[in-house]
Amino acid sequence: MLDGWRKTALLVVATLLVPNALLVVGVHTGKWDASDFFCPYYTLIADHARQGQLLLWTPLVEGGCPAGVDPQIGALSPLTVALAALTGPHEFGFRCYWLLIWGLGGLGVLLLARHLAAPAWVGYLAAVGYMFSAIYTGHAEHTPHLVTMSLLPWCLWRLDVAFLQRRLRPAAEAGALWGLAALSGYPGLWIIGECYLALWLLGRFGGQKGVRTVFLQGRSVWFLARKKIVLTPFCRYIAKALAVVAVFLLVSLVVMSPVYVGFAVESRGYSGRGGYVPRDVAIHEDALHPKALSTWASPYLAILGSLQEPRLWPTDVSLCSIYVSPMLLGLALTGLWHRPRDGFRWFLAGLGLVCLAAALGDALPLRGWLYDLLPPMRYFRHSGIFRCYFVFTVVVLALLAGRDLEEALAGMARGFCRRWSVVALVTAIAAAASFIVICLAARPAAKQAPTLLLAAAHAALVWFGTALLAILSSRRRMTPLARRYLTALVIADALLTIVLMKPAMYANRKQVWSATEAAHSASLDLTGQGLARQFSWGLEGGPQNACLLAKVPVLKCHNSLSNDFLKRYFDLPVLARGALGPDRLWFSPATALAPAEFEALERLGARSSAVGGPCVVISDPGQFGVRPSAAASPQQPTSAQQAAAEKTAIEHLPAAQPLRATVLKYVDRELILDVSCPDDGWLLVTDRWAPGWRVWLNGEEAKLWIGNFVFRAVPVCRGANHLHFTYTPAGHPWLLWASWITLAAVAVAGAATILPRTR
Repeated sequence: MLDGWRKTALLVVATLLVPNALLVVGVHTGKWDASDFFCPYYTLIADHARQGQLLLWTPLVEGGCPAGVDPQIGALSPLTVALAALTGPHEFGFRCYWLLIWGLGGLGVLLLARHLAAPAWVGYLAAVGYMFSAIYTGHAEHTPHLVTMSLLPWCLWRLDVAFLQRRLRPAAEAGALWGLAALSGYPGLWIIGECYLALWLLGRFGGQKGVRTVFLQGRSVWFLARKKIVLTPFCRYIAKALAVVAVFLLVSLVVMSPVYVGFAVESRGYSGRGGYVPRDVAIHEDALHPKALSTWASPYLAILGSLQEPRLWPTDVSLCSIYVSPMLLGLALTGLWHRPRDGFRWFLAGLGLVCLAAALGDALPLRGWLYDLLPPMRYFRHSGIFRCYFVFTVVVLALLAGRDLEEALAGMARGFCRRWSVVALVTAIAAAASFIVICLAARPAAKQAPTLLLAAAHAALVWFGTALLAILSSRRRMTPLARRYLTALVIADALLTIVLMKPAMYANRKQVWSATEAAHSASLDLTGQGLARQFSWGLEGGPQNACLLAKVPVLKCHNSLSNDFLKRYFDLPVLARGALGPDRLWFSPATALAPAEFEALERLGARSSAVGGPCVVISDPGQFGVRPSAAASPQQPTSAQQAAAEKTAIEHLPAAQPLRATVLKYVDRELILDVSCPDDGWLLVTDRWAPGWRVWLNGEEAKLWIGNFVFRAVPVCRGANHLHFTYTPAGHPWLLWASWITLAAVAVAGAATILPRTR
């Protein structure tokens, strides 16, 4: 049996690589965010890894970015760092990483299938169906989404083993896997997944016999005591179940801590992503439009409804599909019909429908209720991501029905085949109707006719082919061939899905990356360039964040840790120009103390325009809850410079004058300058401020202020000033050591138990 599962795993990998042959050989590359954002950052991580460093801060993006604490980048994930070091800073390495994550999802489903006692060939069908479902074809451009959904089946497998067998080691393994998903996965999907796992355990808990006796029958403990029913075993079961959950949570929190603790601290004052998302944004933005529910019939409908004009729905193409293999959907529905008393299956079906309802956003009230009742649900937007867990639930229900299908093909449960025939035929007719209605509503142009015909042929093949096989499977003479036909149909579905979804998944690698890779620089030291910075940099047709490969500092590019103050800064030319060029240090004898508010920024822009140059305004980091260092404690007497700043109005500020500095060192986490100032005053360093930055002035630590709402400001004295800026994110390196040591310990413990079995 083990050999059979190993062969099945190899087939899963082969089925992933064959349809992606053009991606493997380098004809195709990732599209949109994959090329513009995630691949450039992957190369930057690789440059750091090969020089024995970790990416914690980069001065190349928007004046500086705490990239190490951005969960989507994965700069502190050992999986990402190790593969980046191995493959190097090349687009090829990112494709390897992308395919590895993609394949992990299929292999995770295969392991989950084995755990749920599904036959290997059904596990193969589920793994392939999962890898080519709406999750992977829709979010091909979003690597962190794939990381979370790929590690989910692995985590669920180990967590379910731990809960059912009441063992702590699998719980620790599940926690390590889920923490690893947090280090480089999408936070919104991770939060939803945490709730999904909790509800899964609740369903398992409710299915236990002792729990049904105590809770479902409504009997009180006193009644049970009078009947002399012993509760001690039940109490022990509860204690062990709670221990499993506690170990899972503890390990996952330790593993994820370096990124999420750092993000919680470093985003304060740097980015607006650190707090609650406004309720209307969380509910409305990229919610799954009700019309997009039709995409269950064909993956092509996502392209037709989102990319073609006029658009049938406003949902982004990556978030509007719920397509999953018709065979898996049919098996899931048939399994529910075949076993109506299986409470756990119906619980999972309800959970999947709840996820689908939440994905609809403002079309139903459920997403709003979750926002109001569960605070973690307030930290992410894009309601459409909920649908990923609906698709995953369909796959799990298909695995549970796989045992029934195996029995039916063996002649022990022919009723399943009859029910499957009805379900498959009804869903095929409904899918055909949905496909026709959407195509008529979209009215595709004549040039799209070949693709439309291919999509129609694909829909007819997979839906009516499944129905035909379901009907024939009830005949004994078809049983030996049923597995082969079903496997061939799933493979055909995967191949055609890739062809149909190409506009949303792949771009021409040569057009996007040839010139960009030629401009790559491996050096992380910017000292030789001085403080030179451009507004933006890129090559025609190349990725938006190509500056990360060329090591060119820019003020404007794609940054997931967005800041509304910086966006408005771009719209004020006199201020934006002050952050560009080689001489972007500004001295002002006077400054004003102002809170970080948009009204104050507008006043600063107006005053700077009036005097013909940028003025300097400072803000106290304490307004963001950032504690100053001991050397600059607010309990110390207020300096004359600070007292003057508190009394000065923005409307009376003079124009600052540019200063040329001697740059002694300029690397990611360190900036050393020598600058001569004409008088006592304030120096505005147009590199981004974040809570982790510290400054030493002439050998003594000084308080670092927020300058012009986004940069750094330091009080300086007349004459020579030696400034030494350093950056250390919150909890570094202790949390990182705790995280990686925990992962290593869990991996070693797991290997120690596996190796004796393989001898």
